[in-house]
Amino acid sequence: MIYPPEDVLLELGRVTWAAMALEGDVLRVARRVDPKLQGEWRVGECVKNARNAMAEWPASTERDEISAWLADSKTALDEERNELFHGEQLTLINFAAGTYTPMVGVMPLEATKNRAARPYRERPLTAAHWQEAHARIVQQHELWTHILLLLEVVPR
Repeated sequence: MIYPPEDVLLELGRVTWAAMALEGDVLRVARRVDPKLQGEWRVGECVKNARNAMAEWPASTERDEISAWLADSKTALDEERNELFHGEQLTLINFAAGTYTPMVGVMPLEATKNRAARPYRERPLTAAHWQEAHARIVQQHELWTHILLLLEVVPR
Protein backbone atom coordinates (compact mmCIF):
# COMPACT_ATOMS: atom_id res chain seq x y z
CA MET A 1 0.00 0.00 0.00
CA ILE A 2 1.25 3.45 -0.86
CA TYR A 3 0.58 6.00 1.88
CA PRO A 4 0.57 9.74 1.36
CA PRO A 5 3.35 11.76 2.97
CA GLU A 6 3.30 12.27 6.76
CA ASP A 7 2.17 15.91 6.52
CA VAL A 8 -0.86 14.82 4.50
CA LEU A 9 -1.71 12.07 6.99
CA LEU A 10 -1.53 14.64 9.79
CA GLU A 11 -3.99 16.91 7.97
CA LEU A 12 -6.33 14.01 7.24
CA GLY A 13 -6.33 13.29 10.98
CA ARG A 14 -7.18 16.93 11.71
CA VAL A 15 -10.04 16.86 9.21
CA THR A 16 -11.33 13.68 10.85
CA TRP A 17 -11.13 15.09 14.38
CA ALA A 18 -12.76 18.41 13.42
CA ALA A 19 -15.52 16.60 11.51
CA MET A 20 -16.27 14.46 14.56
CA ALA A 21 -16.65 17.63 16.64
CA LEU A 22 -18.83 19.41 14.07
CA GLU A 23 -21.08 16.39 13.63
CA GLY A 24 -21.73 16.35 17.37
CA ASP A 25 -22.42 20.11 17.31
CA VAL A 26 -24.94 19.72 14.50
CA LEU A 27 -26.72 16.88 16.26
CA ARG A 28 -26.91 18.86 19.54
CA VAL A 29 -28.33 21.94 17.82
CA ALA A 30 -30.82 19.94 15.74
CA ARG A 31 -32.05 18.12 18.86
CA ARG A 32 -32.48 21.44 20.69
CA VAL A 33 -34.55 22.68 17.78
CA ASP A 34 -36.65 19.50 17.62
CA PRO A 35 -36.46 17.20 20.67
CA LYS A 36 -38.10 14.41 18.62
CA LEU A 37 -34.70 13.96 16.97
CA GLN A 38 -33.10 12.53 20.15
CA GLY A 39 -32.76 9.04 18.67
CA GLU A 40 -31.71 10.16 15.19
CA TRP A 41 -28.00 9.91 14.36
CA ARG A 42 -27.98 10.72 10.65
CA VAL A 43 -26.82 14.31 10.28
CA GLY A 44 -28.68 14.88 7.01
CA GLU A 45 -32.00 13.75 8.48
CA CYS A 46 -31.48 15.79 11.63
CA VAL A 47 -30.67 18.94 9.67
CA LYS A 48 -33.61 18.47 7.30
CA ASN A 49 -36.09 17.83 10.13
CA ALA A 50 -34.76 20.64 12.32
CA ARG A 51 -34.95 23.14 9.46
CA ASN A 52 -38.49 21.99 8.67
CA ALA A 53 -39.45 22.47 12.33
CA MET A 54 -37.92 25.95 12.34
CA ALA A 55 -39.87 26.90 9.24
CA GLU A 56 -42.96 26.88 11.47
CA TRP A 57 -41.40 29.36 13.93
CA PRO A 58 -42.05 33.09 13.53
CA ALA A 59 -39.69 34.75 11.09
CA SER A 60 -36.62 36.23 12.77
CA THR A 61 -32.97 36.90 12.06
CA GLU A 62 -32.06 34.39 14.80
CA ARG A 63 -34.12 31.64 13.17
CA ASP A 64 -32.57 32.37 9.79
CA GLU A 65 -29.04 32.36 11.24
CA ILE A 66 -29.59 29.03 12.99
CA SER A 67 -31.09 27.49 9.85
CA ALA A 68 -28.22 28.78 7.70
CA TRP A 69 -25.63 27.42 10.16
CA LEU A 70 -27.26 23.98 10.07
CA ALA A 71 -27.28 23.99 6.26
CA ASP A 72 -23.70 25.29 5.99
CA SER A 73 -22.46 22.76 8.55
CA LYS A 74 -24.12 19.89 6.71
CA THR A 75 -22.57 21.08 3.45
CA ALA A 76 -19.13 21.31 5.06
CA LEU A 77 -19.49 17.77 6.39
CA ASP A 78 -20.77 16.50 3.04
CA GLU A 79 -18.08 18.18 0.98
CA GLU A 80 -15.10 17.69 3.25
CA ARG A 81 -15.68 14.72 5.55
CA ASN A 82 -17.78 12.55 3.27
CA GLU A 83 -15.61 13.13 0.23
CA LEU A 84 -12.59 12.09 2.24
CA PHE A 85 -14.16 9.09 3.96
CA HIS A 86 -16.10 7.83 0.97
CA GLY A 87 -13.61 8.76 -1.72
CA GLU A 88 -11.62 6.30 -3.76
CA GLN A 89 -7.87 6.13 -3.23
CA LEU A 90 -6.04 6.88 -6.45
CA THR A 91 -2.39 6.96 -7.30
CA LEU A 92 -1.37 8.74 -10.47
CA ILE A 93 1.89 7.20 -11.65
CA ASN A 94 4.29 8.92 -13.99
CA PHE A 95 6.42 6.02 -15.20
CA ALA A 96 8.79 8.21 -17.16
CA ALA A 97 9.63 10.37 -14.14
CA GLY A 98 9.34 7.54 -11.64
CA THR A 99 6.93 9.55 -9.46
CA TYR A 100 3.49 9.02 -8.04
CA THR A 101 0.80 11.40 -6.84
CA PRO A 102 -1.82 10.26 -4.32
CA MET A 103 -5.33 11.57 -5.02
CA VAL A 104 -8.90 11.05 -3.82
CA GLY A 105 -11.55 10.23 -6.41
CA VAL A 106 -14.91 11.67 -5.37
CA MET A 107 -17.93 9.80 -6.66
CA PRO A 108 -20.66 11.72 -8.48
CA LEU A 109 -23.98 12.52 -6.82
CA GLU A 110 -27.34 12.85 -8.46
CA ALA A 111 -29.29 16.05 -7.94
CA THR A 112 -31.97 16.15 -5.27
CA LYS A 113 -34.40 18.90 -4.41
CA ASN A 114 -31.89 20.20 -1.83
CA ARG A 115 -28.62 19.54 -3.65
CA ALA A 116 -27.23 20.15 -7.10
CA ALA A 117 -25.72 17.26 -9.02
CA ARG A 118 -22.00 16.78 -8.51
CA PRO A 119 -19.85 15.23 -11.21
CA TYR A 120 -17.00 12.84 -10.51
CA ARG A 121 -13.84 14.70 -9.62
CA GLU A 122 -10.42 14.11 -8.17
CA ARG A 123 -9.08 15.97 -5.16
CA PRO A 124 -5.38 16.32 -4.49
CA LEU A 125 -3.95 14.56 -1.50
CA THR A 126 -1.75 17.45 -0.42
CA ALA A 127 -1.38 18.96 3.02
CA ALA A 128 -2.41 22.41 1.73
CA HIS A 129 -5.63 21.10 0.21
CA TRP A 130 -6.70 19.31 3.38
CA GLN A 131 -5.69 22.28 5.55
CA GLU A 132 -8.37 24.22 3.66
CA ALA A 133 -10.90 21.44 4.30
CA HIS A 134 -9.97 21.41 7.98
CA ALA A 135 -10.33 25.20 8.22
CA ARG A 136 -13.81 25.08 6.69
CA ILE A 137 -15.01 22.50 9.22
CA VAL A 138 -13.39 24.34 12.14
CA GLN A 139 -15.02 27.60 11.06
CA GLN A 140 -18.46 26.00 11.41
CA HIS A 141 -17.51 24.33 14.70
CA GLU A 142 -16.40 27.64 16.21
CA LEU A 143 -19.87 29.12 15.62
CA TRP A 144 -21.86 26.43 17.41
CA THR A 145 -21.88 28.02 20.90
CA HIS A 146 -23.19 31.23 19.34
CA ILE A 147 -25.91 29.17 17.67
CA LEU A 148 -26.84 27.55 21.00
CA LEU A 149 -27.18 31.02 22.54
CA LEU A 150 -29.42 32.09 19.66
CA LEU A 151 -31.65 29.11 20.39
CA GLU A 152 -32.30 30.59 23.84
CA VAL A 153 -33.64 33.89 22.43
CA VAL A 154 -35.21 32.92 19.12
CA PRO A 155 -38.99 33.46 19.03
CA ARG A 156 -40.88 30.18 18.74
